[in-house]
Amino acid sequence: MKLLRSRLIDLRILISAQPTAAQQPATPADLRKLADQYYNWRNQQFPVSSSDAGLHTWDNKLTDYGPGAASCDRRLQVEEVLRQSERRCRPSKWSKDDRIDWLLFQGAAGRRRVL
Repeated sequence: MKLLRSRLIDLRILISAQPTAAQQPATPADLRKLADQYYNWRNQQFPVSSSDAGLHTWDNKLTDYGPGAASCDRRLQVEEVLRQSERRCRPSKWSKDDRIDWLLFQGAAGRRRVL
């Protein structure tokens, strides 16, 4: 649990520790990097879902859906990732494929907003 909390803190720091980048619009490459980090975090947080998708790294773990700190931390993490994506990304000038990727990422992260 301590390792998981440490990784969550590391991910938050990585996302929020870019003050100069926050002023500049994100590129599609920035979105892919953010999405990769989010999906790796999500797979660790929701191991049953990742097993259903074919990733069996955490088959011996279950998600704690109790009203404890882990659930609150997960909610905050998803909110921060979505905020980062919405604030920095300006997909109107991106290619059609990149705009679709942005929309799909917003949808995938938004589904976890309530968990």
